[in-house]
Amino acid sequence: ALLAGDAAALERDYRIEASGSRQDWTLVLRPRQAALAASVSDITLRGRGAELRCIETRPVDGALQRTLLAGAAREAIQAGDAADHEALCREPGAAAR
Repeated sequence: ALLAGDAAALERDYRIEASGSRQDWTLVLRPRQAALAASVSDITLRGRGAELRCIETRPVDGALQRTLLAGAAREAIQAGDAADHEALCREPGAAAR
């Protein structure tokens, strides 16, 4: 539903919270179905403009799972072990701080 741009289907399965501006946005998806909500607290998408930079999945139990995409992933590769993945989700050029 997300990739297809089907807002109605997305809203059927998730409570959606959008914040930020076009140049620095966050979309939080909270599962409506009890079965999924029992294992996933929320999924947070972070981006800048048309670029989706990061997907953060927060399980009910366990550590946050972060996936860097597009420019954030390229910056992490360039920074190597020094990359600050959390900062890269939010700020371009924040690979090594």
